[in-house]
Amino acid sequence: MEGYNGQKAFVFQVVLSSVSEREAEESLEELERLAETAGMVVVGKGRQRRGKPDPAFYIGKGKALELKAMAEGADLILFDNDLSPAQVKNLEDILDLRVMDRTEVVLEIFTRRARTAEAKIQSELARLEYLLPRLVGKGHMLSQIGAVSTVSGRSGTRGPGETKLETLRRHITSRIAYLKRELKRIDKRREVERRGRKGVIKVALVGYTNVGKSTIFNMISGANVYVDDKLFSTLDPTVRSVELRSGRKVVISDTVGFIRNLPPRLIAAFRSTLQEVVDADIMVHIADASDPALEDHMEIIEKTLEDLGALEIPSILVLNKIDRVDRDRLEHLKAVYRDAVFASAKEGIGIEELLRRIDDMVDMFSIPLSLSIPEWDGKTISRLYEVGKILEKHVEDGRIFIKAMVPSGYIGYFRNLHHPPLGRGSPSRFGELDDP
Repeated sequence: MEGYNGQKAFVFQVVLSSVSEREAEESLEELERLAETAGMVVVGKGRQRRGKPDPAFYIGKGKALELKAMAEGADLILFDNDLSPAQVKNLEDILDLRVMDRTEVVLEIFTRRARTAEAKIQSELARLEYLLPRLVGKGHMLSQIGAVSTVSGRSGTRGPGETKLETLRRHITSRIAYLKRELKRIDKRREVERRGRKGVIKVALVGYTNVGKSTIFNMISGANVYVDDKLFSTLDPTVRSVELRSGRKVVISDTVGFIRNLPPRLIAAFRSTLQEVVDADIMVHIADASDPALEDHMEIIEKTLEDLGALEIPSILVLNKIDRVDRDRLEHLKAVYRDAVFASAKEGIGIEELLRRIDDMVDMFSIPLSLSIPEWDGKTISRLYEVGKILEKHVEDGRIFIKAMVPSGYIGYFRNLHHPPLGRGSPSRFGELDDP
């Protein structure tokens, strides 16, 4: 996927009446970063305000002719809008340049960044579903179809010179069906993995792309997730078991970063990845304290979580990159976000505080139990220390009496060891203790 490296891109934006000036500026700046992430060189930009899009050209035929002069010397034009297949074709006929809309730029990046078999399948599926209705017989479009990376090593086409569109459509449709079957198989495997983690508290890191999620994940888990100062450096969910300061273990997952107007095709294709978010018990929302668009980006994350049905999951806000803000900005943020963890993954600041907050929040999902365990039962004792928070313990008559906070998912595991047995409600050696 080296086709766009070094190519000169002119970015253009149509600002509709419903969009504020600030939103428009931030969105266009983000498109420039997306272009750079895709390996392009941005050589110019422009915009037009309209009440509504033109059905045929989105920007109108007159503006299209003006844009052709503005973009002279560019190799392609990127629109900060989603264009229909007909609009792309009409614009390319007038401009005589390759036209890409925002969604296609994002898809290009996802295809480039995919590293594992799952991410490659997800990215290819989203890309093919986007390109299928746009088959118009032009060489560059057929080349894009032929260039799509595949897990099997075959593109499903007869190559960039293919001219029989119906044959090509059948190949692409067949490939899409195959990729969907593969994703279902992966979904089943992931479901088995999630069932295997049943009872373990699950923590998901979420946030806007490039806020430092993977760096923080690496610091708290000891993992070696790929980190880069570019958008979408992480596409694959990475899951690690982490031991908290209390001795309890939780499962922490790093997930794909979000952006404004994340294409629905990507949300659908990456559903198994995003399931790690939906299934989480605790959400860690990481934001960039130095980002001028901090509030807007936080709202985008909340809206995405709402769309996923994950907005009600208990969360911890982490404002990362405080090493990049001045004292006044930091004091303002602390006054506004009183409950946030202020961190700098680069400087190692706030990581211990984050782990402590996660540890405290685990108690929300735990139930107090008094357990009586034979001294020789090392397996059960080890398991209790791994998942529970030990409050008190003493040894008597060859048994260990332990008072602990135990995740509700493990009540069945320790049921027969509860002292007094579950349901009696009689006083324990530690005094009165509520039964779950």
